[in-house]
Amino acid sequence: MPAPIDYYLCGICATRSEKAGDCPECDSDAMIAVTNGYLSGFPADSVPCPCCGSTATPLVFRGWVRLYSFALWTREQRIGSYTCRDCALAESTKALLLNAMLGWWSLQAFFFYGWRGTYHNWRSVWSAPAHPPDWGAISAQEFAADIQAEYDDAFAAAEEEWLLGETPLGALSDTKAGLVLSAEGLYAQLAVSPDASLDNLRHAFRQQAKDAHPDLHLHEATGSSTDEMVRLNRAWEILRDPQMRAAYDWLEQQRVVGHAA
Repeated sequence: MPAPIDYYLCGICATRSEKAGDCPECDSDAMIAVTNGYLSGFPADSVPCPCCGSTATPLVFRGWVRLYSFALWTREQRIGSYTCRDCALAESTKALLLNAMLGWWSLQAFFFYGWRGTYHNWRSVWSAPAHPPDWGAISAQEFAADIQAEYDDAFAAAEEEWLLGETPLGALSDTKAGLVLSAEGLYAQLAVSPDASLDNLRHAFRQQAKDAHPDLHLHEATGSSTDEMVRLNRAWEILRDPQMRAAYDWLEQQRVVGHAA
């Protein structure tokens, strides 16, 4: 049985919520499920599946074991990934078939590794590994701390009242204003022009997110690729909201004017 979800964490402003749905602070629908202190899945329309590239369905965290063995030699490869359920089932099937062909041809595999690998691969059909950090799951605490640090630094820099009262930023909540203030180079991040339509932004986000996804090359995720996914998600959340996009465009214009001066 899957472990129960402890709470939901906004992937944009790091707000915690006991319920799924939109974030109570920034209205984002990028609420991420957290189980036992680790991100256990991503909602639909937020992060593309690294296998099929679709954003239509939620992602879940799963882990697989691939075994290669011969005589007295055995190699066990553990793979953890956030994928859609269909792709997770396909990966489980492939791992079971691979191990059946290549994983049992050693004494160690026959007496221990083969049985353990089979257990993990069957478990992946229904639920995440029992110890997610051993498989590369993302820590919810570290994820939230990184987002909150960027938000706090940017918001603290906005000391002048007119910036939040007499500009497009004034139409935003404190949380949304902080997100815009902490953002820079969003159009370049998505590789689109500032006058791009919403459909073009959506297409660019999905393409860039698929390329940068930390699980794109299963088991080769790095901290930098995870950070890149956070930045891409934030760029999409800001630019798809008309008010936040207007405030961001105004802020970028002020930066250009200030730089020219």
